[in-house]
Amino acid sequence: MKETEGNGVLRTAKKGSILIFDDHYTLDEFACEKWKEIGEGAMRERGVFTAAVSGGTSPVGFYRRLAASGKEINRQSTHIFFADERFVSKKNRESNYRMVKENLLDRAGFPSRNVHAVSIEKTSALSAVKYERSVKIFFKIKKGGFPKFDLIMLGLGADGHTASLFPGNKTLQERKRLVVSVSDSAVKTERITLTLPVLLNARNIIFIVKGGEKAGVVKEVLRSKRSFLPAAMVKRSRGNIYFLLGRAVFSVPKKKKISIDK
Repeated sequence: MKETEGNGVLRTAKKGSILIFDDHYTLDEFACEKWKEIGEGAMRERGVFTAAVSGGTSPVGFYRRLAASGKEINRQSTHIFFADERFVSKKNRESNYRMVKENLLDRAGFPSRNVHAVSIEKTSALSAVKYERSVKIFFKIKKGGFPKFDLIMLGLGADGHTASLFPGNKTLQERKRLVVSVSDSAVKTERITLTLPVLLNARNIIFIVKGGEKAGVVKEVLRSKRSFLPAAMVKRSRGNIYFLLGRAVFSVPKKKKISIDK
């Protein structure tokens, strides 16, 4: 266990960090710095940076801060994918693509050829098949293999879901597919999501979590070794995991140790 102070960081664990911030501005700024750090490292080693992003309200500030970075982010060598998507038109207000487009892609000027959005077909199942095919082609995936994203940005719902992987849903048992369609009583709209094996294979994962209503589930996700909540299952990743939490989400005494139990 390595302890660090400053910049909102209370405690860092091997292969995983819990970072608590007093305000959202500092949290978003830190997330931008991690994005740049991971991106620069990926481009030095492989010549390209692959990142999967998520929707929701929590990452909006981060996307806008990142877009404002201007020349500090290499848009030409960065490829943007989506961790999940709602089965709606790209113009629909519920579309993750629309949210990311308005707050990051358009503002930062990412080339359209570098944005790999989920295409909306006749059914969500067909959308999942087509998106899986595009991911396989880009990453040159061989049979039985999984893509290795440099970074996957995730959120955490009050029910413990992440991407569009919901508690108790059969999609959590998927071990072969890269992308699946999702129907769940917890949501009104069908979804398309990257599967758990894809998330677990990422080099880096960043959770951005804001909102006091998530305090209870965050505690279970971070502390429980046996939780079957989707967000908790992501902790099994062999990559680096960063939980960036707003103060309202997880308030602890400054001298109290925090750890990520895998």
